[in-house]
Amino acid sequence: MEVKMHADAKAQRKWQPQDKKPNLIQWLLVISFGVFIGNVATIGVERTISYWEIYQIAKSIESETEKMKLRMDAQGKINREQVRIRDIENQKRQAGLRQAIETCEFWQEQLAKSKLPEHKMHRDNACEMVGHFR
Repeated sequence: MEVKMHADAKAQRKWQPQDKKPNLIQWLLVISFGVFIGNVATIGVERTISYWEIYQIAKSIESETEKMKLRMDAQGKINREQVRIRDIENQKRQAGLRQAIETCEFWQEQLAKSKLPEHKMHRDNACEMVGHFR
């Protein structure tokens, strides 16, 4: 029985923690591993923040681009309307000029046929209108 107790004591001693202090190499490994984990975590957090900032900038640029596109579309409509109005005004001016030229030429022909003072007055007025259109 004594032998058996002795074996039991040895087994029990194996499972008990030993009061052995860690040596220098173990401390260096633990500290190095901790620093490594800390650096990896820091780099991960920095990258996450950088990606988030880039995402926010891209989102802002996209929003501003959309606003600018809407403004440009609105300005394009205004410009097209102004061009259309200008074209209509030019057509009216051209039609008025053609009419004034025809009237001036008519009164020049009438004045050439008969030298009446009324024809001269009408010719002068009609030809003066041509000058106003130009």
